[in-house]
Amino acid sequence: MIDLNYLALAVAFPDLTVLYWICMIVGGSLLAFSMLGAFGGHADTDFDADFDADFDVDVDAGDVDVAGAGDALVGAGYADAASLAAWLSIRFVVYFTAVFGVLGVVLTYLSDNTPMTTAGVAVLGGLVVGQGVHQLFRKLKRSSSNSATTSADYEDKIGRVSATITYPRKGEIAISVRSRERFVPAVAKHPDTTFGVGDEVGVVAYRGGVAEVVSRKEFEFLAHKK
Repeated sequence: MIDLNYLALAVAFPDLTVLYWICMIVGGSLLAFSMLGAFGGHADTDFDADFDADFDVDVDAGDVDVAGAGDALVGAGYADAASLAAWLSIRFVVYFTAVFGVLGVVLTYLSDNTPMTTAGVAVLGGLVVGQGVHQLFRKLKRSSSNSATTSADYEDKIGRVSATITYPRKGEIAISVRSRERFVPAVAKHPDTTFGVGDEVGVVAYRGGVAEVVSRKEFEFLAHKK
């Protein structure tokens, strides 16, 4: 007699072996290509087109930015794009695909796990590794780009909030510096002040890599008085 529980699992989680193999081969090949490019003398040949808030296309080897669409992003639209940039990139997709495939193949052939367990572990492993690598490179990218600038590059400019700022806790703003969109930590100048994602703020000071911001209305008022 057919085990109904097994039948239900088979229907819900069909044989994913082929998918695991495809992901392992494709993801592994892309990772190998990236590593060979780095070892060949390029600092970071990572085909990394991060979903930045201004839809920049960052080809790390040549540091090429294709900007322009970001000007059309305002309000909720900008907030959505900024949130997407924090979690998604081609680098994340590549690492997720490779790890998902490898774990799927290994667990399929070397364990007695059910298809549901194998798929769950493969997805979880891909998410953890992919996000870990993505966040690490995002942090390194912000640090390296910010180190090449001065305080004067950030002060007296308008930026948009990319991570909520609630006094006295730090948030983050996206600001155009030297024709590039950069993400920097930011704090509100005044107590009991909160800026949500997508809000426009003015940078009145920049110290120790942290921008001090006020509302755009106050910033324009202060600029008018100068």
